[in-house]
Amino acid sequence: LKTHGRVVVSSWGKPSALTQWVAGRAEQLGALKQFRSQRIDSADALRDVLAVSGFKRIDIQEKKQLFWHATPEEWWDSLWSHGVRARLEQLSSADLAVLRRDALEHVRLTLPEGRVSETMHAIFGMAES
Repeated sequence: LKTHGRVVVSSWGKPSALTQWVAGRAEQLGALKQFRSQRIDSADALRDVLAVSGFKRIDIQEKKQLFWHATPEEWWDSLWSHGVRARLEQLSSADLAVLRRDALEHVRLTLPEGRVSETMHAIFGMAES
């Protein structure tokens, strides 16, 4: 990054209730609870990381967006495109099949209308060096 250059970063905020449920069930099936990573899931955490790294003029924005999945299966497939994927990848094929079955059943019981809604929280930061 050049002197007086800008950096723009984004991170997911706190996980949705459904993602938390999947992560908890994955842990019950043997996935690790903690990873060797730094959580940047709040505006304050992102601001702190940028400030400690020497950035100035830090601007943080947050956005919550409601996503709709046409079916529970479409929702399950979406899990492979964000952070909970790391837990899914730790499971054996047999345990992953159990988790998929349990997750789809959970969604069908808690969201009986067939469509699955999920509010996702994104955090964006812009700063100058």
